Amino acid sequence: MKRLLSFIFTLVFALSLCVGSSAAGSTVKIDMKKTHQTIDGFGAAYTWYLDRLTKNSRAEEAYDWTFSDAGFNILRFIYPKPDNSGPTTIENCKLVYDAAVERGVDPLVLITHCGAYVINEDYSEFTVDFEDSGKAHYVLKKDENGEFMYDVFAEHCVQVIKDFEDAGIPVDYFSFANEVEWQIRDYQPWKEPEEYASFYFGPEETDCHPAYWKQYIAIYDAFEREFGDGAPEIIGTEVMNGSLDKLKPYLDPLIEARPDIMKTIGFHIYGTNTMPETFAAVGEEYPEYKKWQTEWCSSDYFTNAEIIIDMLTEEDLNAYLYWNGIWAFDEGECLIEASGTDSELKRNGCFYMMEHFSSFIKRGYLRVDTSGEYNSKVAAFRSPDGSKLVTVIMNPAEEPEKLDLDLGDSKVLGSKVYQSTEGENNFQNEYLKDLGECVMSETLPARSLTTIVFDLEPDPDYAPAAEESVESSGGGDPVVTAVIAVGAVIIAAAVIAVIIAVKKK
Repeated sequence: MKRLLSFIFTLVFALSLCVGSSAAGSTVKIDMKKTHQTIDGFGAAYTWYLDRLTKNSRAEEAYDWTFSDAGFNILRFIYPKPDNSGPTTIENCKLVYDAAVERGVDPLVLITHCGAYVINEDYSEFTVDFEDSGKAHYVLKKDENGEFMYDVFAEHCVQVIKDFEDAGIPVDYFSFANEVEWQIRDYQPWKEPEEYASFYFGPEETDCHPAYWKQYIAIYDAFEREFGDGAPEIIGTEVMNGSLDKLKPYLDPLIEARPDIMKTIGFHIYGTNTMPETFAAVGEEYPEYKKWQTEWCSSDYFTNAEIIIDMLTEEDLNAYLYWNGIWAFDEGECLIEASGTDSELKRNGCFYMMEHFSSFIKRGYLRVDTSGEYNSKVAAFRSPDGSKLVTVIMNPAEEPEKLDLDLGDSKVLGSKVYQSTEGENNFQNEYLKDLGECVMSETLPARSLTTIVFDLEPDPDYAPAAEESVESSGGGDPVVTAVIAVGAVIIAAAVIAVIIAVKKK
C-alpha cells in the first residue's frame, strides 16, 4: 500500500509540474542570481553599398526589418573618402541613424577608419620595408626630428568625430585602424601604390612603420582635450583574426604603457579557429575588458548562430556585429540583399539568425549561468529587473535533443518559443516559427536554433537607475496556467481512482 501511495504522489506531482510533457530530457539549470557580462547589443556595418538602402524606394520596409523587428542597436559606419563621395557618405549614414531613432532605438555608433580611406598626403606616405621581405604600406610621415607624426593623425581623428557629430550623428566608439595586422602587402612595383597598398600600424615602432599603441595614446589624449567627458571610446584593436596570439602583440604594449585608458577590445574572426577554446582563451586573458566582435559574415547560418553562442558564453562577449548589413548579391552572406538602388530588398537567413538574439536580448541585459549535461549550446540572459529571461539554444547535432528547463524558484508568468530549422539547403530552411508557450520541456530538432522568452515575476528589491529603460511586453496569463495545472491534477486523480478500484477487486 505504501508503495502504491508513493507512486500516486509521484504521478500527481509530475503531472502538476509539466502538463503535456513526455519522457524527461537533459536538464538545463538556469541560475538567475549568478550573472556574467552585461550586453551592449547587436548590429551590423553599413558601408560600401549603403546607397542601395538609403536611395531605395523600399528603404522604410528595410528599416522596419532592421530596427523594429530585429532591434539592432549598434551601427558601424566607416569614415568616407576625403571628398565624401561614393555610397558611404555621412549623409547616407545620417539617414540610417535617423531611421533607428524614429523606430525608438537609441543606437550606439561605432566609426571605423579603414584602409585606403586613411591615406592623406598631410600625414601619410608610401614606404617599402625591404628588411621585412619587401612589405609595402602607407605609414605616418616623420617630422623634421625624424619622429612619426602621431599628433597630426590624432588631430585628423578629432576632425572625423566632428564631421559626424556636426551632421547630427553622436559617436560613441571609434576605431582608427581596421584589421590592423592585415594592412601590410607584398611590394608590387608594377602597380601604383594606391592600387594595392594600405595604411599600417605595427605592434611596435620601427624605422619603417609607427606603433599602434603610440597612435592609440595620441588619439586618446587628443579626444580628451577636445571632447572631455563626451569623448568617444577608442576600441582596441579591430584585428582581422580575433585569436589571442593576434590580439596580444597589439594590446599588451598599450596596456603596459597606459593601463587606464582602454575599456573595450574589438576584433573580427576572419581566419580564426572558431572553437570554444579559442574564445575562452581571449576571455580568460582579458577578463576586465569588454569584448566586441565587430565584423564577420557567413552563409552557413546555423553554424554562425552556434559561434555567437560560444562567444557569448566562453568569451563573455558584450556585443556582436555582423559585417554587411546591406550588400549586392553575395550568395546569401549579407543581411539584406539589393542588386541596385531601386531593386527588390531581400532578407537572407543570416538576418533571421541575428534576430534570434538581437530582437530579444536588449542592451543592459545580463548573461546568467547555465549548467547541465547536454549536447546543445545554451545561453541565457535576464533583464536588469528580472522580469524577462531570454534563452537561446542551438542544437548543432544531426539528431533531436530533449531539454528540460529548470528556472529554480523563478515564477513564470508567461512564455513564447521561436524556432528556426535547417533544411537540406538554405532555400528549405524555416525561420522564426512561433511555437507558442513553452512547457518547460522542449524537444529541439536537429540543426535548429530556438529562442525562448519568459515573462517572470520581477525582483521586488530591484531599483532602476534614473536613465535606465528596459523594454517590456505582456506575457501569458498566470490564471490560465493555474487552471491547466489544476486540470492535470484532476485527470491524475481519476487515473489513481481507477487503479485503486482495480486493486480492491
